[in-house]
Amino acid sequence: FLEAKNNPLALKAFYNETLAQTWEEEYDKVDGTSLIDRKEDYTAQVPEGVLILSWGADTQDDRIEVEVVGWGANEESWSIDYQIFYGDTSKPEVWKQFDAYLLKQWTHESGSQMRVYCGGLDTQGHRTKQAYAFCKSRFARRVFAFKGSSVVNAPIAPRLASRNNQANIPLFMIGTNVAKDVLMSHLQTTEVGAGYMHFPQDESYNDEYFKQLTAEKRGKDGRWKKVRARNEALDVRVYSYTSLFIAGVDLELLSHRG
Repeated sequence: FLEAKNNPLALKAFYNETLAQTWEEEYDKVDGTSLIDRKEDYTAQVPEGVLILSWGADTQDDRIEVEVVGWGANEESWSIDYQIFYGDTSKPEVWKQFDAYLLKQWTHESGSQMRVYCGGLDTQGHRTKQAYAFCKSRFARRVFAFKGSSVVNAPIAPRLASRNNQANIPLFMIGTNVAKDVLMSHLQTTEVGAGYMHFPQDESYNDEYFKQLTAEKRGKDGRWKKVRARNEALDVRVYSYTSLFIAGVDLELLSHRG
């Protein structure tokens, strides 16, 4: 218990497996304003513990919002960068800026250069046609097209993609609700290590970012629902996390390879 008490995922396993008791999640304890105190100075663009980079993006009529996240062993994560590309997303200019950003190199603390390995784009609601076209020509770069599943307990990543869409592209019906269960548990982790979420001393990670990250609450029916208008920071984190599963990334295997 002492080893697990500050890690919600480990504490859940302790209750379920050691005590044989049902674990009740207390998601309402996540306070966006308190998370600002987690911001820290990174010694490099990509800190030492990061094994791989992924991204998640959300499309609106007038902008594309994207976050790059570094992932380490046991799903410890580091927010690397958050960008908003403003422009009419029915036109190609903003998509070109977004594409160039995804090809950017990032400097790891070891001195090596890294690129994002995979990522997911929400294709529903805004500019679906343009989002499909963007993902279709970049699938080989592990640019995935996402649509959130309406099933509350749908798995984070489906075994197979659907091509039942107007562009006939691989479209992944992701379990956003389950992904949010995991990420909100991570946000409650208070000690550095498994599941802990790091945030940089960067102006993009401001009050509004953390309010968006905690913009949803879990209802009695198990569904996450917005309690404020904007929640893009949470959405893009979900897509970044989910893309790891779609790409078949094994963080534990990567960590053992050193």
